[in-house]
Amino acid sequence: MRTYSFITEFKDNTYLGCYPGENHYQAFRMWMDDFISQPYVSNMQRKKIVEDSQDKDLDPSLLTNVECIWCWWINPWRKSLLVNFLETLNWDNEDSAYTYTFVVLFEGGTYITQHKGVSFDDSCRLWIEDFIGTPYLNDAQKKDLLSGFVRYDRSLIEENCNFKILRLPICDKQLNLYIAKTKIGNTAKCCGNSQ
Repeated sequence: MRTYSFITEFKDNTYLGCYPGENHYQAFRMWMDDFISQPYVSNMQRKKIVEDSQDKDLDPSLLTNVECIWCWWINPWRKSLLVNFLETLNWDNEDSAYTYTFVVLFEGGTYITQHKGVSFDDSCRLWIEDFIGTPYLNDAQKKDLLSGFVRYDRSLIEENCNFKILRLPICDKQLNLYIAKTKIGNTAKCCGNSQ
């Protein structure tokens, strides 16, 4: 059985979850059953989420430029629901091919990158270089992120649902960084299909 980790953004909150599945779609169904049972989902939203999840045109999409990460977005009753999920490995797993996946949530945006074939520390350095070069940050935020990341106490890293989580203050805003050890392979393998 595989493990899929989910980052769900809904009503200005972020929810994490891990679900087993033979493939990404089975895990997505388990996530949905759990998500719609939560008290922060109204009956009208629940109905719309279930209806949209059964529409084949709204199946989770495999993201481009990264490996084995899916996205699902709908707008039930004018409340955006964004789900990014990926097949994750336990941090001590060395038996499978993997990459480090970085998911950043900052000022309403989501930015995802991956680095394979490097150590965890090197991957973090590459992530900083990548993220600093994006239009997500202004010059003051870039400077603050660089200095904050260098002095950040690594003992404050949280772990939840196979994610290492860093919460970094950037110019009076909070940047949430979720890092996962992600299984990689060709698309057929990631989707749980046999070759």
